[in-house]
Amino acid sequence: MNKTLFHAALCAMSLALPAFAEDVSDTGTQRKAIAADLNRKGFELFDTVCKANPKENMFISPYSIDGAFGMVYCGAKGKTADEIRTVLGLPGDAISIGAFFDAMAKQYAAAEKTEILVSNSVWTDTDQHVLPSFMEMIDKYYGGAFYKEDFGQPAKVAAKINSYVESKTKNMIKDLLTPDFFSKDSAMVLLNTLYFEAKWRDPFPKDDTKDMQFHQFGGKDKDVRMMYQKSPRIAYFANHDDNVHAVILPYENSRFELVALMPMREGDDRGEAALKDITGKIGSKLDSWLENRTFGETRLWLPKTDLTCKLNLGKTLQGLGMKTPFSDFADFSGIDTEEALKIENVVHKTALKMDEVSTKAAAATAIGMVRITSIGMPDPENIFRADRPFLVLIRDNETGLILFMGRINDPVAK
Repeated sequence: MNKTLFHAALCAMSLALPAFAEDVSDTGTQRKAIAADLNRKGFELFDTVCKANPKENMFISPYSIDGAFGMVYCGAKGKTADEIRTVLGLPGDAISIGAFFDAMAKQYAAAEKTEILVSNSVWTDTDQHVLPSFMEMIDKYYGGAFYKEDFGQPAKVAAKINSYVESKTKNMIKDLLTPDFFSKDSAMVLLNTLYFEAKWRDPFPKDDTKDMQFHQFGGKDKDVRMMYQKSPRIAYFANHDDNVHAVILPYENSRFELVALMPMREGDDRGEAALKDITGKIGSKLDSWLENRTFGETRLWLPKTDLTCKLNLGKTLQGLGMKTPFSDFADFSGIDTEEALKIENVVHKTALKMDEVSTKAAAATAIGMVRITSIGMPDPENIFRADRPFLVLIRDNETGLILFMGRINDPVAK
């Protein structure tokens, strides 16, 4: 169903729709509180996937994952809603999280010198009946488009969704779904995409980019193109007790910044154990670390980066406590009252490109829902040389919201 027909359908059904409660006021303080909760749970998820994949690149977008689940949350009830809220740190009701994402999307769309594109969509099987109240929530708070496709042709539907994702992420996210994402009981796909592009406030001089070795976990060395700059304008912090130091690089729009963190002391395992320790505590300590940033002459090496990362988060989310939404006891009666639905899989794919001039990052999250067929019951000169695995964050400096977070073990993995 295209957008025009969808709005016409809403107008025709408006008399039958229940009135929504008044939107919760969305002040800057409230947005920061919501962002803090989402970040805390995002770091828990990040720590979990890093532990499950200890020597690989790991790059996720909590913003995209939370946005996709925000849509699911609009139709979740009872224990199903409770577990989604608890695992992801969502506010207590669908309107609050919807208002938050609506406000963030509008602010980001209007941001100067930074391109942030957010899209949401719901793809349903041709015979699926979606409640008008759910459709209105998705339209009002997520600007979501609705599409009906024949899920009995999985290769065709996957290709169509993949083409849509590519167009929304400027070709950074390709091949998000494979035909086996769909099963005979597939009923719905809820999809979020996110694209970020911004130029550095202080570009890296291209003439200073040189070949250097990057020391990966596992004893491997890899030649990379290493960018370099020396500047008193680079924010830096170091905490010897936590064995962590970092640089904070603003983009042209200083609301957004990149944070790169790594151990100060490497140890005999190239910093693998120390980086695990930082990953485990970053959720509780990041704010205090960033508050202690200072400015001084800093020499920075940062590798040019071009990578992608794809994860199926279903088992991970269940391991964190989101079990009911994936089970035959799931209650998504706020989406469809004629058929019982549950989540079958959650696919998340990201891409990151960093060069001397800019950063580009993209993410897509697809939540696949199926019909339930059976009901059950510092020194004067600071040094930060990222020539071994390190962490990166792309964050909203105003709210503290993390858009992307990652561990880079291979800067040029594709």
